[in-house]
Amino acid sequence: MGVQEFHDVDPDWENVEKTVATSNELAYARAIQGDPDRDPDLRKAELREALDSWVLSGAIKKYRESKTGRTYRHHTMLVHEELTNKTQSESAVVVRALWNTGRFTSGEGLRRLRKLFDNDLLPVMKARANGEPVPADFDDVRPFVAQAVAEMDSVGSDPVLIVNSDKAVQDQQESLDFDAKRVWRILIGGAKLSRGFTVEGLTVSFFRRKAGQADTLMQAGRWFGFREGYRDLVRLYIRRDKVVDLYEAFEALLLDEEAFRDELAKYEGFDEDGKPIVEPRQIPPLVSQHLPWLKPTARNKMFNAVVKSRASVGAFHQLSSIPKRGAKEHRQNLTGVILPLLQRATNDATLKYQDDDKKTKEQEAKVGLIDAAEFLTYLDKLQWHEDYATVIDPLKAFITTATEKERIKDWAIVWPQRRGSGRTHVFEELEDAAPIWKRKRRELPRIDFTGENKRNLRAAEAVPAGQDIPVLGASPTRGVLVISLVADQDETSENEAVPPDKIVGMISLRVPDKSVRRKRDHIQYSVIVAEMVDDAAVDKSLRPDVEGGHDA
Repeated sequence: MGVQEFHDVDPDWENVEKTVATSNELAYARAIQGDPDRDPDLRKAELREALDSWVLSGAIKKYRESKTGRTYRHHTMLVHEELTNKTQSESAVVVRALWNTGRFTSGEGLRRLRKLFDNDLLPVMKARANGEPVPADFDDVRPFVAQAVAEMDSVGSDPVLIVNSDKAVQDQQESLDFDAKRVWRILIGGAKLSRGFTVEGLTVSFFRRKAGQADTLMQAGRWFGFREGYRDLVRLYIRRDKVVDLYEAFEALLLDEEAFRDELAKYEGFDEDGKPIVEPRQIPPLVSQHLPWLKPTARNKMFNAVVKSRASVGAFHQLSSIPKRGAKEHRQNLTGVILPLLQRATNDATLKYQDDDKKTKEQEAKVGLIDAAEFLTYLDKLQWHEDYATVIDPLKAFITTATEKERIKDWAIVWPQRRGSGRTHVFEELEDAAPIWKRKRRELPRIDFTGENKRNLRAAEAVPAGQDIPVLGASPTRGVLVISLVADQDETSENEAVPPDKIVGMISLRVPDKSVRRKRDHIQYSVIVAEMVDDAAVDKSLRPDVEGGHDA
């Protein structure tokens, strides 16, 4: 199971009901908010449920062994809360106490397991067992609870193992060896568990530690692995509170990685002159195109190579790194750019597209056109987050050059509309009530929003491909702007009211496919310090007074 199996990437909840069958989040992810300091009782209750889930999934594995002959050699749970050895030992004390008072085979414990089976495990198994045996009710699983607990307790008084660098702890407990024996254990640890340590049979993860950097998050994602025969039993208990949403952080990381891989694929090979399109020293600023807040590790350093011009042909640029929430620039962007653009989208159109299932679907939209030169004047007016210049400036440079060379002559404006009822707002500048969508600002250090609905982008991609669409026809020199109005506020659904000053506009832009005539047009670089052209990072003190750099 990869990270994408735990997340709903580009869901279409307007047209698809969100259930455990359609939503990976509902099927596998369970939010936790307890904390040893702020709310220890809630933390214990959440740990108790995670332990119950581990015992219950172990019993179901025993049930499946009896039906299929399959052997589940390892069945593990991971508790990853803190980094220090001391706090890991404290976590182990709590988990052991919960285990020793769990009474899993008593009437009290069985009632807890039955409730969890009925409300959680059974619905997901029915939707996602993929041919594995599914017990009809808890009574089919009940005889196997004692078997599972017996195996979990077979190595001592409890199944808890601390996995860290504390030699005193390791000397006092059994070693962990997946090759030598069956392992049905609860593993508690920090860095060692998140880096270079393979956890076999991992079924339940309890993850509360905040990992600040993308590489640390990826290393900590131990729940990503092979799950033959028990994919439907996997559960991820993950911190999602007002301070940190780790689930969202992992989803953002997934999208960043996929987008970056797709972008790198466009720059493979050599240009028409036999030169590499992108050299290794030019990768860091390319990373910054996707993660503009990412800087060199040393504060006195800067990336030497800079992107002068860039356009991803065949992909949308989602321009969602707008100013900080509440900034006065939002009003200027809305009234000075977004609404004037939407005023031109006056024609109703039904746009066809193919979804992931290869079925042809439809999206309702209002469409219109704007001259390329006039659009540039609006693009220049838009205000962005202060860290976004390295992304938006190269894109504007490409669009300006392509417009001057008449490779872009106009832009189609696609304004997605709802198929049914939903939240709207009436602007005096627009003829019809405008749909207001739910999009979420990502947590710092990110400076963007969650992405535009894939449905809306796919419905518009025929335009830059030069294909015919209703009302507007076709043109090889036409780009497309997908514009949505969203609520810039913390909210759980689109049923919540949104004040006018919380409405912001989002543009997703795709240049015409034929606006790039040569491979070198995809991306062009310069360097800040010409004398050190081969160095990826240079000292900030070497930065010249004049911006722009030297051609690379």
